[in-house]
Amino acid sequence: MIDIYLFVSALIMAMLALATWSNIYIAPDRSTLPMQWSLRGRINWQAPRMVALFSPPLVLAVIMTLVALFASEQNDFDKALVFRALMFMAVLGLALQLLHIWLIARGVGDDGDQNF
Repeated sequence: MIDIYLFVSALIMAMLALATWSNIYIAPDRSTLPMQWSLRGRINWQAPRMVALFSPPLVLAVIMTLVALFASEQNDFDKALVFRALMFMAVLGLALQLLHIWLIARGVGDDGDQNF
């Protein structure tokens, strides 16, 4: 069985690598990137580039660390349940980051247009 902490660490590292790649290649001339869109596809608000790209993996790492720490402090600690929860969170976090980067790339485009 894969060690959960190794698996989760690998996914967090993949998310950080994806954020680094995105920082280089996705709209490199923009200092801010979209963070939220309306149902009509208009950008509601933007964040500084580093915040927009690097906050998802960092927030996920903090949340997963807290879940692992709080779960391990319990007397009736169910290791298999925590393993499944952390794996689900890591995979979902990576998928959501990919979606967010795709939306950013689609939303700002090469021509500077900020709508879909």
